[in-house]
Amino acid sequence: MDPLYWVGSIGVTITFGFLFGRKIDKSYELAKWLGFGIIGYWLIWTFALISIFAAYIFHGKLAIYPGILVVIIFHLNHRQMRRSRKNEEFIADVDRLDNQVLSEHIKTIIKDPIDTLQTHEKHRKKLINALKTANETVVILSGWAVSYAEDKEFRSILGGCLKRGVMVYIGYGNQKSGTKTIERSVKQETSETLDNLMEWCVNKKWEGRLEVFYYAGQSNALIKDDKYAIIGGLNWLSDNGSLNTDELSWIISNRDFIIQERDKIVMGHQE
Repeated sequence: MDPLYWVGSIGVTITFGFLFGRKIDKSYELAKWLGFGIIGYWLIWTFALISIFAAYIFHGKLAIYPGILVVIIFHLNHRQMRRSRKNEEFIADVDRLDNQVLSEHIKTIIKDPIDTLQTHEKHRKKLINALKTANETVVILSGWAVSYAEDKEFRSILGGCLKRGVMVYIGYGNQKSGTKTIERSVKQETSETLDNLMEWCVNKKWEGRLEVFYYAGQSNALIKDDKYAIIGGLNWLSDNGSLNTDELSWIISNRDFIIQERDKIVMGHQE
């Protein structure tokens, strides 16, 4: 039989196995076992039984092609299954994020890749990277804890960002529903800390500009240009000691959402 026919048959049967399983079992368990089962069969056929039927089917190095195809299809289907599962988790988490734009456009947003961000170290690295690499705009929505704004390293990185002409917007005051009311002294301290940061930036007379404003809500955010928006509950400007290491944020790459969310925040505080 023509080797190309066998290669095509292998690809079709593996793909059918995954698609059939996903069609009737949205948890993807059947898809996984059915798809992997077919892959296992072809692996056994290719690498074990091939010696018996070599005279009738393949000759020489042709035996390697079905194996390569199996690996490629396995990788692509596994990646698609992971993305589908992540989309399901994202949709289930939308209510916690408390973002109207996100809720209204969820079906469009998940058409583009999404990812998760967890642990305060990874959040901090993402914040620093955004300030170091942004070309036009950085938006930071944080809570009432903003002690990181006094950090020398943060100010140095922020200064470099403003020197490049980037506009940086910092909104504060986000608070999760169900938490106790913030004390007046905390609010006063937050306001003074950010006012001090504003004054420090104004005196430098850089090309870029820092704007600080009160922005109440339940979801914090980090937006870099039109490249990504990170939505979650982490306090971006809190020091490491008070960060919740279990806090989960979502990295969204849908450009329409990023622009709409960015403009909503930036234009909203100017009204």
